[in-house]
Amino acid sequence: MVEEKENYNKAQDKCALCGKPLAKAQVREREGKEENVTLVDEIVDGSHHLFDTKDCATIFKKFGVVYGSNFYEDICEISQN
Repeated sequence: MVEEKENYNKAQDKCALCGKPLAKAQVREREGKEENVTLVDEIVDGSHHLFDTKDCATIFKKFGVVYGSNFYEDICEISQN
């Protein structure tokens, strides 16, 4: 299970919602100084997803509630292309 999660994290290079590159999201500038930011790893509808912020994770989950569980399948297909 841990190996599967590590492989998924390596495969996903963009935020599952907004599409920002995760490598850049890990280092942000605030007041002229760089700071490391922890990515948000959520299990949504049985699948791991990485997000650059907690807000993206929350909105992603809410979209699933509004659009149904097909939303998660559709968004995963789009991000893989």
